[in-house]
Amino acid sequence: YSIQVQNRLKKNNFFAYVQNTTEISGNQTITGGIRLHYLDMNKQWLLSPRIQYSLAPRWRKDLMIRAAVGLYQQPPFYREMRNREGVLNTDLKAQSSFHSILSLDHNIFLWRRPFKITTEFYYKYLWNVVPYDIDNVRIRYYGENMAVAYAAGIDFRISGDFIPGDQSWFSLGLLTTKEDIEGDGRDYIPRPSDQLVNFNIFFQDHLPINPTYRMNLNLFFATGLPFSPPGNPEYRNAFRGPSYQRIDIGFSKMISFARMPRNPLKSLMISAEILNLTAHDNVISYYWVKDVKSNVYAVPNTLS
Repeated sequence: YSIQVQNRLKKNNFFAYVQNTTEISGNQTITGGIRLHYLDMNKQWLLSPRIQYSLAPRWRKDLMIRAAVGLYQQPPFYREMRNREGVLNTDLKAQSSFHSILSLDHNIFLWRRPFKITTEFYYKYLWNVVPYDIDNVRIRYYGENMAVAYAAGIDFRISGDFIPGDQSWFSLGLLTTKEDIEGDGRDYIPRPSDQLVNFNIFFQDHLPINPTYRMNLNLFFATGLPFSPPGNPEYRNAFRGPSYQRIDIGFSKMISFARMPRNPLKSLMISAEILNLTAHDNVISYYWVKDVKSNVYAVPNTLS
């Protein structure tokens, strides 16, 4: 099917913001700010205050604690205003959310080398949400403020010189995000970005006798994202795709021209990478096929 429409949109955005950082003592700071926004298209005023508190405990010089809360309000973009029939909703209100974040930065020594551990806990409550679906690689919005939602999760990362002179890291993210569309009778269902686990390892090494020869290994793993068959709102985001996994490997050689002072080129790096080393077929979306009996089949589209 196809839709043909002509839309004309004219809007003006006016905004201002102010921010200030105050040092309470030698180990405590407060950063506060406020953003003001006015959109003449829907005549909506938006006021978004935010505040962050930072503490470096005197009894733990290697620890930094941060806590932040605030409002974030996003004026509607063109794509958000356009519904499935191509009609623009110029009365669409800004999507709004309340954020709360708690983070810990911890500097430690392992094997006589410095490492940094970062942990963040976050929770967001959203209202005036404009739901969307992912159709292949296209994002399709509903064009109405018709949902409330939430997102909660933990991000963990440790970085440092696992090999002396080479920065490497390990990161792990856990997330849950769901939305409730008014009047659909389904309560909270997963949002299209509801990805429970996101895991990454980046590791670097070099030849001990010649550090100009280097190698890096990148490993990704993530659990599957929700998806749903087209034209079946009762099954929206009811299914979940397979996990995503990939291993990349790279090699590089650094050539120095330090012994050639008149050469404007200081150094040159030659590198080569092999992406998806194990040739794993990652499913990115589904192509929906209907037979003569109206049975629908999901054919996976994969990344090579």
